[in-house]
Amino acid sequence: MNIGEAGCGGGAVVPRAKSSPSKPEPVLDLPDLPPPTLDRFRSALKFSLWTWALYWPGGGLLLVMGGLDPVSLLVTGLSLAAFIALLASGALRADSSRTIKEFLLERPLYLVVALALFIVIATVIPDIEGVALFIFAATWFGGLALSGVRLVEHVGALGLSFWRSKADQLLVVLGMAGFFSSLVFLDALLPLIADGASLGSPSALVAVSTWVNLLYPGFVLVASKPFRERLQWPSRRQRMAAAVKRRKVAKEPQPFRAS
Repeated sequence: MNIGEAGCGGGAVVPRAKSSPSKPEPVLDLPDLPPPTLDRFRSALKFSLWTWALYWPGGGLLLVMGGLDPVSLLVTGLSLAAFIALLASGALRADSSRTIKEFLLERPLYLVVALALFIVIATVIPDIEGVALFIFAATWFGGLALSGVRLVEHVGALGLSFWRSKADQLLVVLGMAGFFSSLVFLDALLPLIADGASLGSPSALVAVSTWVNLLYPGFVLVASKPFRERLQWPSRRQRMAAAVKRRKVAKEPQPFRAS
């Protein structure tokens, strides 16, 4: 046997390490995110509630010298309580909004700033009240129209009728509020374009329109039950745990898209 053969054949054989079986990934108990159409509807409904608050209780600040009767104040206070309950409890939470448009619908703080500016300006230029009321009446009417369109979109995505999807009550609420808000919109528009003209609605229609519009958050609170989460006031610990679960199930962070 020559030296080359000895060198080649006499080397020590290193045994291969045994591959350990891969451990299965733990199954996370993650909450189901709502479908995108439900998110879009919730965002629009939140916008309509914000525009309601800015036109009715908020817009009333522009006309505070006119005074309100105690019953109207009580109803407005109860409606504000329903408004706060729907938003503060997270009942209309939308988790999959990733566009600037949806962000602006969910958090219309720019309208709150606009209202504050109009209130300040109205102390110096009283004629600005008409313009301010028109702007907020337009956003109120637009919020209701958008909510109705997105409700139809969501029910169509479910493949169910309005009756089977339990959307019939909410459709009636949005249709009724939309009709009366259109009267409010026209009544705010006409004085600006027709030298102080008014819609001339009968007093009975004006009274019904006012009460229906004032009670809108209460109607939404009842009718939107199949499309919102339960009213609850989670603790800080529960909110943090829910946020961790949502981050685990979400995709990689993405910047806002333009639309």
